[in-house]
Amino acid sequence: MTRSVFLLCLPPLLAGCLATPTGPAWTPPAAARYDFNWRLSGERALAPQQVFHDGQDTWLQFAPGQAVPALFAQSAQGERALPYQSRDPYVVVRGVWPALLMRGGSAVARAQYLGAGQEGGRAPARGVERDVLPVAQAPQAVPVELLPVDAPPAAASGLPAQPPPITPSSLRYDASPAQGTMRAVLRDWSRQAGWTFEPEHWTVAVDIPLAGTASFSEGYEAAVSELLRATELGDQPLQPCFYANRVLRVVSLREACDRTAPVGEGAA
Repeated sequence: MTRSVFLLCLPPLLAGCLATPTGPAWTPPAAARYDFNWRLSGERALAPQQVFHDGQDTWLQFAPGQAVPALFAQSAQGERALPYQSRDPYVVVRGVWPALLMRGGSAVARAQYLGAGQEGGRAPARGVERDVLPVAQAPQAVPVELLPVDAPPAAASGLPAQPPPITPSSLRYDASPAQGTMRAVLRDWSRQAGWTFEPEHWTVAVDIPLAGTASFSEGYEAAVSELLRATELGDQPLQPCFYANRVLRVVSLREACDRTAPVGEGAA
């Protein structure tokens, strides 16, 4: 079954929780180096204006008057509700996480840490960037247009480069319209990496055609996560669930990954 995917903007339905009041005043931290290399995507009404961290705490700046949504840390182990401190004009959570989710009912915004990047100085003005993979429109199906990934530059010396050893993390994962749908791409990648991904592990009732090519080389789980991130701005955003027995399931981003589900060979 295929269906059109359109951007669905929902008002925040879930107020922020687990807030920790800090009293009438707070002492600014000592001078530190701040990393602003975060990418924002998803529901704009829930997203902060910017995110940065100092290696110990993560700072979120919401628009004046914007309600703070429920905050969750997202990692390979699943989601974890986060308490926060209000330090006007910031909201501060302890730790630095691979990704933060801002939830309001069924609407979701996401802040993804991209690795060591810009540090120090003033915070750049950033809104919610649509730098996730863009979704193209079609009458009956919505193909996902993938961003191409450039090949590594050739060696500067005249000596031939020694090929690195082939390991699961060094494999390249390619996606193109010739593979048909996102589900077919995940099937091919799973076979390539030695994971299990059967038809019943795609739990949503929509297939998404591809309208572009891309190549990923940062490992199977990273490649799958980046591919599915292309759906975050549609009305059927998807997320991967990785299991210890090397089974992949794809579920709606509005659902939590059920780590206790009896998933295995041939299991739904």
